[in-house]
Amino acid sequence: KKKDIVMGLTEGAILHRSNDNGKTFSNQMVKLQAVAQKAKKTISGVRYMLASKADPMRMFFVGSEDSHFTTTNGGKTFSLVNSIVAFEDIKLHPTHKECMMAAQDTCSGAAKNSGPCYRKLWVSHDFGMSWVNVVDRVQQFEWTEEVPKAIRPKNWKPGPHSIIATVFKKGKKGNQNLDTWDTDIDFVITEDEFKTV
Repeated sequence: KKKDIVMGLTEGAILHRSNDNGKTFSNQMVKLQAVAQKAKKTISGVRYMLASKADPMRMFFVGSEDSHFTTTNGGKTFSLVNSIVAFEDIKLHPTHKECMMAAQDTCSGAAKNSGPCYRKLWVSHDFGMSWVNVVDRVQQFEWTEEVPKAIRPKNWKPGPHSIIATVFKKGKKGNQNLDTWDTDIDFVITEDEFKTV
């Protein structure tokens, strides 16, 4: 908005960018491949992209081959995310432009068949350059600021690092089933990214 930038994905997972409000587009895959190649990674396509509500010039691109990218200037340049693991689900913070959460399936990518399958939740405060594992066996998760005000409890003001989530009860072992509901799940709200719940 006000910058005439449009980012688009084709059905073939090719990222395109326009800086004239969609009149013309240019393929961005060569730029992404060059950034990936410097880190000895590859990318053949972009699976999906997210735009930050806190800063629309910031975007997150979930690529193939576990190569993920960010931009802080509307796609003029791209940076490779320090994706120390394969991320499946990413949530950008709605008001803090540097913050994001991402889930890792321990049975995907390089970690496949190395133990029980479960979902780990990671948080970044520097737009994907570094990550901290905050909780294991998470099912669903969201920044509480994304909960519509109309359905929030009265007088509830979520803090800047408040997360609402469903997490398997402590002591749960074995594989985590992400496809069906389970009675061994707790509904939690944490104000400090799972230091306390």
